[in-house]
Amino acid sequence: MAYPNITAITSALNARGGLAKSNFFFVNIVKVPAAMKYASYQDEAMFFCETTVLPGYQLDTTNIKPLGYGTSEMRAHDGTFNPVDMIFYIDGDGKVLDFFQKWISMVYNFSKDTTGVMQGSNLAYGEFGYPEDYEGIVEIYLTNPASNNEIIKYTLYNAFPNIIGNVSVGWDQNDQIARLPISFAYKNWDTKAIPESSMDSAEAQRMMASYYASTRMNIGAMYAYGLNLVQNGGRSPFTLLSSVSAFASNLR
Repeated sequence: MAYPNITAITSALNARGGLAKSNFFFVNIVKVPAAMKYASYQDEAMFFCETTVLPGYQLDTTNIKPLGYGTSEMRAHDGTFNPVDMIFYIDGDGKVLDFFQKWISMVYNFSKDTTGVMQGSNLAYGEFGYPEDYEGIVEIYLTNPASNNEIIKYTLYNAFPNIIGNVSVGWDQNDQIARLPISFAYKNWDTKAIPESSMDSAEAQRMMASYYASTRMNIGAMYAYGLNLVQNGGRSPFTLLSSVSAFASNLR
């Protein structure tokens, strides 16, 4: 196969809307714990998220010997969802700090001081909460810079912050914005289907054409096999004709 020329490459890129850019995204915290449903920061989070990642998935594998000896084969036996790390700008009112500190405190009561972050909590010191009381839903959108329409949406289900990172501060950090690292754990993620394009339709038509072509090849092989049986006395001509008619009807 010859290496594609620049015209073919640019044509393929243009047909797919160019290349996606990693700086066109936003985060939407759709659902928070019921105790935090009146937190104003939930609706403002998309304006303060500086960086995030699109979640991945890892299959854990092990080597087995199907025959008990000889060459090993890799087989999947478990799956792992990678944590989703985000970095949020810290606002002048400290709402981002308060929001995520309150959220993680619903997972585990790590403070004996009931006037601080654990104020209003029903958890005793050292107690973990029930998942339904602290899990939420987080969405990550990747958008098209040309149209600003979404390309794909990731939804993290049963999500909650499991790591609040350290915040770097210093006298020498003039004119720098304080940033808060957050890591989300979640049960699983899903993606919204990409709207169908004209190229997607063309690909579907090519797949169907390939299917019908293979069907015709199979029918042709069956016909040749049946003719061979007739010539060798294995089947009657009448049985062969009825079989061919039935196969031919599938092509219509």
